[in-house]
Amino acid sequence: MKVKKFYRPQREVAAIINEIVDEYWVDNLTDEELEENIIMIYKNNQRKILNNDDFSTILNQ
Repeated sequence: MKVKKFYRPQREVAAIINEIVDEYWVDNLTDEELEENIIMIYKNNQRKILNNDDFSTILNQ
């Protein structure tokens, strides 16, 4: 699975986070890989993930 550092719309961020978690649940990613990927996405896309110190609507769904 290839994960980019940056994503444009919030929907892309939500979709890739879902894909990462799905890959983890079918044992294609280790705990460490899951954590590394989620942290990298969060660090590089915070404005798309958080809105007024809460998760964006897209991510809450």
